[in-house]
Amino acid sequence: MKKLLLLTLLVGFISCGGETKKTKKTKTLNQYQTELMGKSKKSIRTILGKPESVIERSSGDMWTYNRLVLESSSGTECDLILTFNDLNRSNLSEKIVGQINKNFCR
Repeated sequence: MKKLLLLTLLVGFISCGGETKKTKKTKTLNQYQTELMGKSKKSIRTILGKPESVIERSSGDMWTYNRLVLESSSGTECDLILTFNDLNRSNLSEKIVGQINKNFCR
């Protein structure tokens, strides 16, 4: 019985590609701008998970999520670039999304 349970779990893990990350959901840049603008880093991690890359800068951190933006005219996927700043909430230390862009379409 234990072997059957272990085998079932293993097959389920393999069929998911071994991924523990949230399911990738491509949206248009406008949809991401509406959904994410002004959100905190904690909120972004809850919505999108861990970013593929993080660049820490004094002017604002940049997070990149690979191939999340759908370019509707061509059907290609682009990287989602989020820039955090605290300009909109100067009395709070938590940085929020101030810019949302796309890059590296393929």
